[in-house]
Amino acid sequence: MATPVALVAACGGPSGSSRPSGSRTSAAVVTVTPAGGDRTADFTQPVRVAVTGGTLSSVTVTDLNGRQVPGRLTADGSGWTSTARLSSGTSYKVTTVAVDQAKVRVSQETQFATAAPAKTFLGVYTPDAGTTVGVGMPVSINFNKAVTDQAGVQKAITVTAVPPVEIVGHWFSATRLDFRPEEYWQPAPGSPCACGQGRRGRARGFRHPVQGDQLHRRPQPDQRRRPERQDANRHP
Repeated sequence: MATPVALVAACGGPSGSSRPSGSRTSAAVVTVTPAGGDRTADFTQPVRVAVTGGTLSSVTVTDLNGRQVPGRLTADGSGWTSTARLSSGTSYKVTTVAVDQAKVRVSQETQFATAAPAKTFLGVYTPDAGTTVGVGMPVSINFNKAVTDQAGVQKAITVTAVPPVEIVGHWFSATRLDFRPEEYWQPAPGSPCACGQGRRGRARGFRHPVQGDQLHRRPQPDQRRRPERQDANRHP
């Protein structure tokens, strides 16, 4: 639930603070969503900042390690929305600067934390960074727990390739999901790319584990299964 905050000299408290310029009170009123002090914010929703009676000069959202969440300011300066997905079970600080029509500047800081789902699982995918593999080698995601909603998890992951080829997903076991080309990877510059948790990277960037509670669900094209090849690394 969003909480409007009047940016006046008396503002402050455990969830945030405001500092108007000089002795004048700013007419700007900033609303931050999630609200300051929220400890169970939905990590699948963006951070939103809105202002009335003025315009936003800057908005910065960081986690406790100082990593910044990117976002976009509207052309008229009336709002800001984060453009990257938040992490679960993480605290964030939102720092805003706004000015009213009289150019009275005011800054504000609030903090919130995202909820941590009761059931989480992790998946690590291969091939490893910099590995040279055969044109039939699958992109495999190995999970630390058996997956019961296999269809839902498979739809939550996108695998693309450069040069493009048709890619088919197949559950090798309850803990391993393979993505392989319908035919073969093209033996040319470029490599398969796995997307999950809002992150995207080519094979040389296969560094980030896929966290099950943070996978972005996207419907996939035809998920046809086909028999496993006896030799995944053989060339045509």
